[in-house]
Amino acid sequence: MKTKKKKENNFLLSPEQNALLLLSNKMLDNLQKTELLKILSRQDFDWHQFFKFSFLHSLWPIVYNKLKDNFPFLLPPDIDLKFSLLYKHILKRNSLLLDEFKKILFLFHEDGIQTISLKGLDLCQRLYEDFFSKTITDIDLLVPIPDIQKAIVLLHSKLGYNPYNPSSFKLSSLFFWEKDLTLIKKNFEEDLAPSICELHWAPCFNRVLDKRFLESTWEESSMSAFEGIPLQRMPKENELLFLLAHGSKHRWEKLSYLLDLHQFILWANFSQQDWQRVIEKAFRFGWSRFCLFGLALSKKYYESPIPEPILEVLERHWIKRETLFSAPPKSSSLPLIRHVTLFELFDSKKTKCLFILKSLRFPSSEIVKTYRLPSFLSFLYIPLSAFFTIRGWIQRNCNSLREFIRRVK
Repeated sequence: MKTKKKKENNFLLSPEQNALLLLSNKMLDNLQKTELLKILSRQDFDWHQFFKFSFLHSLWPIVYNKLKDNFPFLLPPDIDLKFSLLYKHILKRNSLLLDEFKKILFLFHEDGIQTISLKGLDLCQRLYEDFFSKTITDIDLLVPIPDIQKAIVLLHSKLGYNPYNPSSFKLSSLFFWEKDLTLIKKNFEEDLAPSICELHWAPCFNRVLDKRFLESTWEESSMSAFEGIPLQRMPKENELLFLLAHGSKHRWEKLSYLLDLHQFILWANFSQQDWQRVIEKAFRFGWSRFCLFGLALSKKYYESPIPEPILEVLERHWIKRETLFSAPPKSSSLPLIRHVTLFELFDSKKTKCLFILKSLRFPSSEIVKTYRLPSFLSFLYIPLSAFFTIRGWIQRNCNSLREFIRRVK
């Protein structure tokens, strides 16, 4: 049965996409190496397309290392040069963020601010055992709401961080509707690669939609350390659910999200009881659909060790996995899935309504940049947001107006 599924996946994927999936594995077995040798040796293998895929999915550090270690004789010189230049950049960027990350953790610990790291360097070190296998763009820290203002003052006064986009909204409004505040630190005025720190009071959406997750996480968190500096860590089932919600929120548009999920499942080594707690919390947090979305993808593309009964329980409360993978014929980008809106992923009417209100209250940055309205006309962003959300869903999921009407019915 497994062999049949694998053949089906290979039929759907281009040689470049298939090579990307195989090379992104942390470890390659002999069968995978043999398959890769066949794929990379093909006359029609498009190395430039492969490089583009690696870059778009933020997988090029681990992919490049695998190529250099196993297939250096197949790597074209121009592609090798592109990869090596990017790798020099990641060495510099991740080293900068590592230094800043340790400074911030130490500063917050000294002032008694509870801190949980989200994704980033801490996760990279645990899953890949180094700091340079992933592209890291910023530092994400979860801090209790009562400590946020204190944290902002400390970052500014002690380390020189300033808000990236000073908002006209009051902090109290941001704390209710939003999830984080971005601060940057420039070493000089024209610094194009500043250190970026995102202070989160909610991990994914806002303090209301993430309320049960936050209550569980802060109540069950435990003390740990990063490079000898104390910090708190959430329970592993909560961290798994966070990775699932975060990736699903972004529709798993980057395979790097999926790879992190797969590697975390391997690293955590969940027992049957652990999986039961994951499911119980997924339903309690209202994230069961996010959970199915990510776990189904991880099982399909990376063959993650997820018990089949767990997926079946989640399917009974939403849709079958086959429906998730029914991508429109025009879709060719990984992962090959039906477009799912965030509205669909929330599993209760209350959370759906809250999410709609949040989306209309704070329009996306893309809409604001494209349609710049004076402040007295800012109310027009509400119908604009609704229009583009509905239009995007129709374009991705329906080939005709008739099909859209059928789905609505």
